[in-house]
Amino acid sequence: MVTIEEILSYAPDRFRKAEYAKRERKEYYRMIRAIRSDDKATLAFYECLGHYAGAIQDNATTFKQAMSVGITNFWINDAGWIQYKKPKIEDIEISSNKLNYAVLKISEYPNGQWSYGYDYWFKREGGGCDPSIWGPLYDTRNAAIINGLSYMENSSNTIVKRDDDQEARRALHGIAAIRDKMFQPTLF
Repeated sequence: MVTIEEILSYAPDRFRKAEYAKRERKEYYRMIRAIRSDDKATLAFYECLGHYAGAIQDNATTFKQAMSVGITNFWINDAGWIQYKKPKIEDIEISSNKLNYAVLKISEYPNGQWSYGYDYWFKREGGGCDPSIWGPLYDTRNAAIINGLSYMENSSNTIVKRDDDQEARRALHGIAAIRDKMFQPTLF
């Protein structure tokens, strides 16, 4: 069991440093109240969430966020971190050749909400992330795609303006083509 001394010694530095600590701060104080009042049910909840104070606080916020999108199957891995089965990721290819690569990723969560992620690589830089429960959530697949494309378009515009990167410019054309295809009017 985690001691109150460990929780008290862990929290202050971490809470001063990071913006996301606002979420964790609630868990920290909830843990302190449970320890002081000897609330066995709340303590049992926290005990099952990890091996040390930091993991317990992070796992508690992750657990609640995952539950909010309908994820219900959890386990603690060997390192003490909460895990859950991630939803299937659908890749939407924007551009792919020897010089660049851009893919929009979308996932649907059990409660019907959608999120996006992306992967891109141009001559000089790249990046990416998978869809996440921590990012913006959307009610429809199209809303997730539109917002993901907008994010990628803004990122590509920044690269084009800064470096005049032709590969990023090609990716912008791919983003525009996908958006135009999605909103093509139909007769029926």
